[in-house]
Amino acid sequence: MIRAIFVDDRLLHGSISLKWSHYFHLTDILIVNNETANDEFTKMILDLAKPKNVKLHFKELNHDALSLINVLSKESENAVIIVSNMFDAYRMVDQMEFKTEIIITGLRERPNSIKISDRVALTSEDTSILRKMVKVDLDLKLQSLPNDKAIIITEDYLSSLDHR
Repeated sequence: MIRAIFVDDRLLHGSISLKWSHYFHLTDILIVNNETANDEFTKMILDLAKPKNVKLHFKELNHDALSLINVLSKESENAVIIVSNMFDAYRMVDQMEFKTEIIITGLRERPNSIKISDRVALTSEDTSILRKMVKVDLDLKLQSLPNDKAIIITEDYLSSLDHR
């Protein structure tokens, strides 16, 4: 079962490895990122960051990733997917055969971004993508850690960001 898709530009780090993996009792983590999937050194470092009993998978965002997602959705006890940006999250969920919640856990400040929480800053492109996702009724939220209060992303919430 795919429990969630995390959007986090740091990919796998302590919050996901320790807190979220325990919260979801993860058995698998799939990192969908073109650069990481082709970088053996980065994969080795990320493998060191994962919990011991969790399988870590790396895929480029293509048909192979979607095939593995479908396998994990049926065969894994508890899996999450991690992407590094909103564009990749949108491309992926647009092609998936099922819906799962999308949790934005970390997007650092970038040029022309607006900081909306301690760990999340969104650009106008990010909010445009979120609006598209809201329109197709995806469960979207901002939540850095499982014990943090989740901010549910709705059209009203996105409209409130326009006034910042």
